Amino acid sequence: SESVIANVLDYCHKQNLIDHKDYANSLKNTMILTTDKGPEIFKQKLREAGIEQNIIDEYALLYDDEQSLDKIIKLANKILKKKKGPQIKRKEKLKQSL
Repeated sequence: SESVIANVLDYCHKQNLIDHKDYANSLKNTMILTTDKGPEIFKQKLREAGIEQNIIDEYALLYDDEQSLDKIIKLANKILKKKKGPQIKRKEKLKQSL
């Protein structure tokens, strides 16, 4: 039943078996090292995982701070090469991706 599930989740949180901050930090580190995705995709993945908005905001700022400028420039150039259409649309897509 739902009350049993709620009790189990509550127990897991109290025992630190579920730690959303640890998950957000691990995902941040993994994405920065292994993908060319920006903070918007990072935030989307956290939302999909059911992470609280305050944790998403906190770790998105860290993601921004830790992503290297060189990597961001390379990513922007890569995105602009892939996108077709009017410049305004390409800029919009670039903003969404970064």
